[in-house]
Amino acid sequence: MAEASQTPLCPEDTHQVEVKPFPEAEAMKAARLEKAHIYAKTRRAMSAKTKNIFVFGLRNYQRHGHVPTKRTRPTMLKRRYSVDVNTEGWGQPVTSGFVEGQNQQAANDATTAVPSFSQPHHDELELVTPTTPELPFPTPHRYMDFNKWIAWNPPANEESYLELRTAEISNNEFLYITHTCGPEQWMRDNGLDMALMVLSCNKHCEASKIGIASSIDSQVCRYPGSDGKEDYARRFGDKNWIFMPVNDGMLGVENDGINGIHWSVVALDQIHKTVHYFDSLFIDDLSYINLAKEVSLGMLRLLGRDPEEWQFHTEEYSPNQYRDNLCDFDGGACAPFVYNIIGIVTSHIQQHQRIGRENECRLNLLEDFHEGFRRQFHSYEVRTVMQQSIAHAKMYITADAVSHAHDVSTIAGEGVELVDEPPLRFNALLQPVQPQPSETDSDTESNSGSAMYLVEAPPEEDLPVVDI
Repeated sequence: MAEASQTPLCPEDTHQVEVKPFPEAEAMKAARLEKAHIYAKTRRAMSAKTKNIFVFGLRNYQRHGHVPTKRTRPTMLKRRYSVDVNTEGWGQPVTSGFVEGQNQQAANDATTAVPSFSQPHHDELELVTPTTPELPFPTPHRYMDFNKWIAWNPPANEESYLELRTAEISNNEFLYITHTCGPEQWMRDNGLDMALMVLSCNKHCEASKIGIASSIDSQVCRYPGSDGKEDYARRFGDKNWIFMPVNDGMLGVENDGINGIHWSVVALDQIHKTVHYFDSLFIDDLSYINLAKEVSLGMLRLLGRDPEEWQFHTEEYSPNQYRDNLCDFDGGACAPFVYNIIGIVTSHIQQHQRIGRENECRLNLLEDFHEGFRRQFHSYEVRTVMQQSIAHAKMYITADAVSHAHDVSTIAGEGVELVDEPPLRFNALLQPVQPQPSETDSDTESNSGSAMYLVEAPPEEDLPVVDI
């Protein structure tokens, strides 16, 4: 059978057909898109959602950009806001009108806001839906009050929780502060160091010429060398009072880190050239006394002081962390003791400074000091105050960093500058609220006389009220 010939259907298949554009195509396309923007001055929308609320807002035409947290100079154009907040039924598995967000696992007081953008759809012959993107609400973390969730609920890991000057603490170390039993009942060095750093900031110790060293500083002084003298002279040389936490992990013969289980503190009085040693458990133990002496001598040498001119005084009336403690379930109350005694003594110093009698201030403890101390010292409450103060510091520092980044981006190209003032806060207090004593404790304290004061205290009527 003969093979059929394959004749091309179109002999001229190599012919190129030129497609000419429809002359009105671009004009028709532009006209169709223009119909999607019939309201040229429609205000730009903002929206955000959390577990508990859905927020929708509008801003003025051509003034829809974010405004800074702080005031500006000159003043920026005024904004008009229209904000609607919906809380009813929000956060349920099925919410009418809205798709459940990705933050449903967050706690009730979480403030992590996410934009609720939706992707518009249209058929081929329908008018194009306007695609002007929604403007997300500015982050609420600009205000410290809205940072409660991230400050109080860190993940249990070794990632950094907070850095403040020379101190740093991890998430785990922050959570361990309130442990009163088990291996973490003896507070880690970073936990105590950060609490003391925040205490120093809150009490404005730098302005009072009071220096609070870290445990690392004390360790360096235990094994002083030729390096670092200039740094220590810069940090502590002009201080009249220096406090140094001491850990018994330094009792070893080598500089192998701090791994001890007991904390004490030495205070250097540069006005009267006296070192005071406070210890809540081993005040009579020669090994601990000698360790405190070595740490003190190391600091004196780094500062270029002559140790022969100084006296070392063991405060034999230091309260006991068990007998003089309202908390009976804290197995490692030495770190709370150190924190509390530094708070008491620094307030004692500042009280003398306020009345112009700093030169008369002495740090020797009265014989009955422990009687007043035991009526107000609850080591677990002190742990709570330490943790709370660190959390407040994180809330403040986070808000400051976020608001600064926000403000810098919002004023770019506006021809204005930020006014140097504290940002608006709903809670203006950085310092935590102190535990309130019971009625029985209040009655007892009112009759305690000067038992809570140190030796050489000024007259009671001259003493301003200072909360520890």
